Amino acid sequence: MSGDIEILYVDKSNDESNSTVLVFAKPTELNSNSFSQAWQVIENIGYNSWHKFFYTSNTEIQALWDNGRSGTFPIEAVVGKNYSLKETPSGFALEEDGTSSAPNQFSVTNQVSTPGGISVVALKDGKPIAIAYGVSREEKAEFEFNLQPKIYFGVVSQQKGDVVDSTVMSELKEVSLEGLANVTVTMKGDAANGYTFEVSDTVAA
Repeated sequence: MSGDIEILYVDKSNDESNSTVLVFAKPTELNSNSFSQAWQVIENIGYNSWHKFFYTSNTEIQALWDNGRSGTFPIEAVVGKNYSLKETPSGFALEEDGTSSAPNQFSVTNQVSTPGGISVVALKDGKPIAIAYGVSREEKAEFEFNLQPKIYFGVVSQQKGDVVDSTVMSELKEVSLEGLANVTVTMKGDAANGYTFEVSDTVAA
């Protein structure tokens, strides 16, 4: 995993409800039919316990149709590029197709006709980080990201699915990973006074 960044989450809080910690690699901008999704869901980590995961610089995309029953395998997405789901002699295929409208985003254009349109999923380490639903023919799903690597921590008492709630989103703690090989993020606080996430240790790349 050369080039990946090791992240250590540590619980030093007074949480008494076994809260779930959500980690997002969220785009900075999403349109009305796109949603950020929890990239890491950290559960059952009590006081003085830890959880380790890795942030990879690569982002992948895939297209789904037929209510998610059909789709492409993920391909690597490069910021600044556009990709299109096209009809080919052998069927639908997701291919690179020009440039995106902004240098800090990648986009996917739907060039096929299928009931309900397509969904476009952005992934890191094989896990969804954002999804655009119902992209009709000739429409485009755009994913805008920070130019520098960042992740976002939040905590919920009861998590229903992986799509981020707007209340949680407003309380996310941003952690910059720029120039780092390792970082430790520690949760402190309690339910009554609120939780905080502190960067307690870093190792430069």
